[in-house]
Amino acid sequence: MIIDSHIHLDTISSKFGKKPVDVDFDSVIKHIRDNNLDAAVLIYRDYSKILRIHELFPQLRIIGLYWTDIPVNSKEMNKYKEQVIMQLQKEFCYGIKLHNRGLFEQEGLSDIYQDLRKRGASDIHPASFLNYDNRYLFDILRVIPDNRIVLCHTQGGNTSLLNAGTMTKMIVSFPRLKFMIGHGGSYGKNDIAAVDPDYSRAEPRYRWFLNLLSLRSAAALVKSFVNVYIDNTIIAPVKVKGKFFNITDRVVVGTDFGITHSGTDLMKMYEKIKLYKTDFDYNIMNQRFIEWIDTDWKILSEQQIELNKRQKFIYYDNQIDFI
Repeated sequence: MIIDSHIHLDTISSKFGKKPVDVDFDSVIKHIRDNNLDAAVLIYRDYSKILRIHELFPQLRIIGLYWTDIPVNSKEMNKYKEQVIMQLQKEFCYGIKLHNRGLFEQEGLSDIYQDLRKRGASDIHPASFLNYDNRYLFDILRVIPDNRIVLCHTQGGNTSLLNAGTMTKMIVSFPRLKFMIGHGGSYGKNDIAAVDPDYSRAEPRYRWFLNLLSLRSAAALVKSFVNVYIDNTIIAPVKVKGKFFNITDRVVVGTDFGITHSGTDLMKMYEKIKLYKTDFDYNIMNQRFIEWIDTDWKILSEQQIELNKRQKFIYYDNQIDFI
């Protein structure tokens, strides 16, 4: 069984970078065919593309996640809530993908943004100010039916708002939902490293330390909560991609196809993982992921009770090692 846990179908707005990232739909079709996928997590805004892929690949297990923004006020919350409710009624929609264009509207964050611009930052990736402890977001999560998936973008950075640990309250508050930690806590190149002049000149060990904090938070969450999974997509540094497999069984590999078009041969990625886990079996990994998706949350809750008896919340653990 071959699965890609992170494929984009729609163009990514310029709100997320210097310019829009165009997703060539034909290239997505080629990617599915070239990798001979049995299942795929497809992140979309245009549901017609989901239906088109189903038409072309009727045997493909489609796990559709509707991309929604994090609301910053009640007006946006009501708008996004209606959109999510409508999408969740569709056959192939399993949940939502959370990312946002920034929380600059919230008090204090706009000052951070303006300060960075004054010091010479030419462009700020708005996800640098993303936070999942958000009361408007929680109102949206309350309308999501049991067993649905919430995939959250995470990214190591010099602000705690990007740390995977900010998902903790959300995970604890919604045990009937299933959470995927997008990018395992560290999305590729550190965001502010590229745009904050002071940070760009920082000691490399400092940059790695900031990524390490988020990676360890992600590992702690997946070891502590059974309704959490690691989406092992574009993790930096690349070597940690293999190390997650020595920490937990709840980890799956994706490509972030659409955003990236290199390194998307899953079989080659599997071979690299074997450098860090010699007994790695991608069939077992992918079957385990599908089983987790299909397991009722009440069964997961029973597993959580048993886990709680054996351990408390794990953060400092010898097995959580990315160095």
